[in-house]
Amino acid sequence: MKDIAAHALIVSMDREAKRLELVRNEGNRVLGDASRPPFREESFDAILVDAPCSSLGIIRKHPEIKWHKREKDISALGDSQVKLLKTLWGALKTGGRMVYSVCSFEPEETTGVIERLRRSEKFTLENPLPFLFNKEYFLSLPHETGMDGFFIAKLRKL
Repeated sequence: MKDIAAHALIVSMDREAKRLELVRNEGNRVLGDASRPPFREESFDAILVDAPCSSLGIIRKHPEIKWHKREKDISALGDSQVKLLKTLWGALKTGGRMVYSVCSFEPEETTGVIERLRRSEKFTLENPLPFLFNKEYFLSLPHETGMDGFFIAKLRKL
């Protein structure tokens, strides 16, 4: 398989330097806050947003999570996820794709975020995992999949 970096410019951004140190492509690391991205309009063909979330999807591995989260935290996280997607939306080219993922299965952080974004932005949902199934998004519910809970949606900007 050819090295994708030879054919694409990949930019990694995080507000924590320690996380950026894990990125192999040192030349394209940006220490910054995605809620105030330093990028020009329509700079990217694709954006992956691994958004901060409640992490309730990994509660089997980290049962202490249930002691740190309250119901109001879930809706506040949903609000910040919508805001984050809207902020990054401008950096995405028309026709470009944004992949949104969280390790949660709560509607406020998954399908609810997508529906709220749909009120202000024009996009179509595309199958994020076409080699596995034929759906508009992937929602892993631990009791059904035997995996951690998580959500993936792939949006094509119109």
